[in-house]
Amino acid sequence: MRRVLAPQGRLVISAWAAIEHVPGHMAVYQALEAHGVDTAAPRRGFELREPSALLELAEHEFSRATVEVEERSARFASSLRFVEALFSGAPYTRRVIASLSETQRSRCIEDACRRLRPFESSAGLMLPLRSHILVAHRDMAS
Repeated sequence: MRRVLAPQGRLVISAWAAIEHVPGHMAVYQALEAHGVDTAAPRRGFELREPSALLELAEHEFSRATVEVEERSARFASSLRFVEALFSGAPYTRRVIASLSETQRSRCIEDACRRLRPFESSAGLMLPLRSHILVAHRDMAS
């Protein structure tokens, strides 16, 4: 990234926090695991869970690197809509879901929706999200 960034350019990267701070994904992965699905691959998206991990990636190549923790919420019409969106998202997840029988898929969806109930209200599903935002700069000389 540094090589293609213009001199005095700015790099911005967003990475998920630990999965415990992204409870919607955690609920779905736990439901899949409860039904025998390996979630190691999609959990890799949470490997940069600490701000220090992002800083370590940038500190040798960029100057003035900082990481901010962002706390946001995402609203969905329902738990079902969230689970369906997650199931149809990443290629790995789509492939795994397609390999399940209709009964297994239905049970996983029901289980995930049950796990998401604490985040439901009359306004729909409101999920807290935490991510880390890295901002780093390339000096003119580098």
